[in-house]
Amino acid sequence: MYTPRSKPANLTDSTTLRLRPARVRFAAALLALLLASSAAVRPLPASAQETDLCGDVDGSGAIVATDALIVLRAAVGLPATPLCPPCPQGAVVESAPLVGSTLPLGSTLPLMAAPTSRPHSHGGNQRHACGDFDLSGARVASDALLALRHAVGLGDAPLCAVCAIWHIDQAAAPGGDGSLAAPYNTFTPINGAGGDGDFDEPGDVIFVFHHSAAYDVSLELESEQVLIGERAGLAVDGTTVVTPGQAPTLTSSSGIAVTLADDNLVTGLDVADTAGDAVSATARTNAVLSDVNIANAGGSAIALTDCDGALDLTDVDITDPTANGLAVTNLAASATINYTGSMSVTGGEGLLSVDASAAGSAINLSRSGGNTLTATDTTGSSFNLFDVDGDVTVDIPTSIDNPGFSALFVGLGSGTRSFTDLTVTNQRTGNAALDLIDSDGTVNFTNVNVTTDGTLDDFGRLGLAAIPGNVVNMFGSNSIHSTGGPALALHGLSSFDITLDAVTSLGSTLVGPTSRSGIVVLDAGDPSSTFTVAGTTTIDGPTNDGIGIDEADGTYTFANVNISDTGREGLVLGVVTGNLGTVNVNGGTISNTALNGVRAGSATLGGFAILNMNNTTINNVGVATLRLANSVLSGSGNSANDFSCTDEGGNSGQISFNGGTCP
Repeated sequence: MYTPRSKPANLTDSTTLRLRPARVRFAAALLALLLASSAAVRPLPASAQETDLCGDVDGSGAIVATDALIVLRAAVGLPATPLCPPCPQGAVVESAPLVGSTLPLGSTLPLMAAPTSRPHSHGGNQRHACGDFDLSGARVASDALLALRHAVGLGDAPLCAVCAIWHIDQAAAPGGDGSLAAPYNTFTPINGAGGDGDFDEPGDVIFVFHHSAAYDVSLELESEQVLIGERAGLAVDGTTVVTPGQAPTLTSSSGIAVTLADDNLVTGLDVADTAGDAVSATARTNAVLSDVNIANAGGSAIALTDCDGALDLTDVDITDPTANGLAVTNLAASATINYTGSMSVTGGEGLLSVDASAAGSAINLSRSGGNTLTATDTTGSSFNLFDVDGDVTVDIPTSIDNPGFSALFVGLGSGTRSFTDLTVTNQRTGNAALDLIDSDGTVNFTNVNVTTDGTLDDFGRLGLAAIPGNVVNMFGSNSIHSTGGPALALHGLSSFDITLDAVTSLGSTLVGPTSRSGIVVLDAGDPSSTFTVAGTTTIDGPTNDGIGIDEADGTYTFANVNISDTGREGLVLGVVTGNLGTVNVNGGTISNTALNGVRAGSATLGGFAILNMNNTTINNVGVATLRLANSVLSGSGNSANDFSCTDEGGNSGQISFNGGTCP
């Protein structure tokens, strides 16, 4: 249940206003005299039932002397006249008056309870609005209310708790006034274009009752407004006005269902079957969506462009948008988007699309209970992150099946992107399952399982492709299984820390001389980089090499290899220029290679390598068991059915086999 209340920037989440003694020292003596005077502070007559929103005039326009605002006015030397002009005829609201008695300096002043209706008989936006506007709707910058607020240390926001609550019920009789007793049966009276020509004002509450049919509306909220559906219920100052019930559904046959302004809250409703985006905001600051379900949006479920501030999407469930679940464009440096909920996309573009975010911004998709992200048969990348200088964290378990492009695409940008519990299956078209291109940022994976099936598209055969700039880390339990292309192709990475439980590459025939291998590492890493396969590395039938590592630094460790039927070498290291890093092979089998079982370094090209091989079997090779040049070698316990060694010179150390040593 949601309790509407005001929350100026420097007020707490209470319905009270605390005087700040430090800000009213100059008025302390005057206030003390005022509080001592029984004439100045006197009880409100019991018959007075109607007050305006500021509480300083009753229904006839007379001053309510007990109004705490009058105490404040006197404290700062203002006359005891109404802060607000009398309400226009027909604009008087029913509300509880402020409680008045003696109020010591620094005490808590109770704010007036929010009204539950605001009947209007006048047109346009000529309405009383707590003294911050005149009757034409223009801001009165010199209003005494502003002087009062500044004197007690507050800003320019209205002092009132809530200016109005408008009730919408599609089942209500025509001609309602928006009150609880006579709701509007359409949004029209409060939905003027850009907030003009309607009855509601910034800061108002719009309460929508459930109806069996969806409300067809393109609702433009105004700043600080609250949109509440019946699922959340309605309470005012702790009093239940409407008990929680079923959620109303908003749709829009013409485009966007809900357009956000600044500082909006939307809760307790559903949005479905819209012609365009379900919820949209452009150049807005701060928003909260809570307990909202969005289904079958004609565009994206939530689209945020040029936004700033805190954007909290809590318990928001998204199903089958035509475009993306969450689409973000040009996120400002100080913006933070927090999302918790479940998201399911079938046949749409993807789950999350970010087109440019500034450094300092953050997008967090956070797990909560049983929340999941699911994408099936999407037309684009399930996660599409382009030119992202801010951080992106996806901590909700995610399943992606048969994506139309990469399951994850990262292009350009310098931010940190982190993914936990990500499963990709049947990656078969578009690009690598995990495709990281030309980024200066960091990509972190924890508990990732990727399976590709390159039967439809050459470029859909890669498991993980990362090319210049990225720092790539894989923690926890990870595995990559690729059909038709390399399991991993790492090129030009500045650094990495990769741990995998298992790696498989079957029939790698992807076009490109180095990409036809099972694992490719080229011009990558620094001395701190590590690449470890703790389980089995299975590579079968690559057109090129089983594992190719060249111009690489760091430490590469394979606990057990199963490399077979290669078009060239089984394992090739540092042939072009050399490996500064160390390669450890600690067991397994290399068999049926077209050329050598292992080739390390090159006498003709000047390459070199550091290789430590133990307990590994090499059988049925086309040329030699080992071909070595300019390399540092060690290892024992190895075997070969027909051992042979090609020593091209420049080596140090040796590798021992059952048939001898090399060199």
